[in-house]
Parts: sequence; C-alpha cells; structure tokens
Amino acid sequence: MARCLDARRKLFAESLSTMKFSFDVKRRGERSNDVTLFAGSIHETGRRQSV
Repeated sequence: MARCLDARRKLFAESLSTMKFSFDVKRRGERSNDVTLFAGSIHETGRRQSV
C-alpha cells in the first residue's frame, strides 16, 4: 500500500513539474510560439484521425 502511494505521489510530482515547465515556457515570449505550434499540430492530427 505504501509503495503504491509513493509511486502515485512521485507521478503527481512529475506531472506538476511538467505543468510548471510548460507554464514557464508559455510565459517566455520567444518560445511560446514553438510550443503552441507543436501543440496545434498534435491537435490537428488528432482531429483528422477522429474524422
């Protein structure tokens, strides 16, 4: 039980750090364009597959 909880906590911490990282990148003006372009391309491919 404790091990499972530790693994979950670690996963949660990792996801939080990734969220913080993406937020930091968004705040920087010069890099935000690349990130949104990348995310947009992923979104577009996903939409194409669903249709």
